[in-house]
Amino acid sequence: RDLVRLIAHLNDQIVLRLIGLLRAEWFDDIAEDSFAFLVLGSEGRGEQTLATDQDNAIVYADNLSPAQIKRVEEFSVALIDGLIAIGVPACKGGIMAKNADWRRSLADWQK
Repeated sequence: RDLVRLIAHLNDQIVLRLIGLLRAEWFDDIAEDSFAFLVLGSEGRGEQTLATDQDNAIVYADNLSPAQIKRVEEFSVALIDGLIAIGVPACKGGIMAKNADWRRSLADWQK
């Protein structure tokens, strides 16, 4: 249990750090409160092991303009590709925020 908790905490810190770096370097124009990055599956439950892949999504505010939605899309691709680049495997089922089905407005998620 302690090892799983440690891996989950380490993974959380890596994701938060990557989000911070991406936002500071390339995506500082996206309002912090305009979207939420969600971790799903074993990661969301804090049950990862060393072999866990990504399962995540993005919920963005209903009032974003098409240009703002495009920036959230670009951010999601950079984030997921960044995680893959540092060794976090992609979800074989495609459950990742860079895929449009897993990146939607709040109203679309509620539907």
